[in-house]
Amino acid sequence: MFQILRVSLAALIALSAPAFAKPETYICDMKTNRDRSWIPKQVVLQHEAGSSTAIVNDPIINAYVGQPVNGKVTNETSQRLSVSWTLTTVASNGDRTKMAYSITIGTADLHASMRAVPAGYDNSFNGRGQCRRR
Repeated sequence: MFQILRVSLAALIALSAPAFAKPETYICDMKTNRDRSWIPKQVVLQHEAGSSTAIVNDPIINAYVGQPVNGKVTNETSQRLSVSWTLTTVASNGDRTKMAYSITIGTADLHASMRAVPAGYDNSFNGRGQCRRR
């Protein structure tokens, strides 16, 4: 009788415990059609389903911040994950510019599209790539 009670109690505790989702890591290899671009060759994102933030890292972030940054999840559906973040960068002429980044990853095919828009300028940088989950 006590054995059944212990098993039932253990099952009840297991079922009532909150389910913690494991964060997914996306490693995205990006390509752009420009030789000099503000789109990095690789971007790494870590995101836990349902969270409003993601951790983002790439060579540009490493150069200007020195560590990963928090990105804002702007769209999360069963088909895609979109994340945005902003960096203050220094152009080749020495001007400081805020660069607004965004990346969208298709959760089924893991294709990625990325955009970088410098504040105060008319141009933008775009890239496409393929991600893998780790």
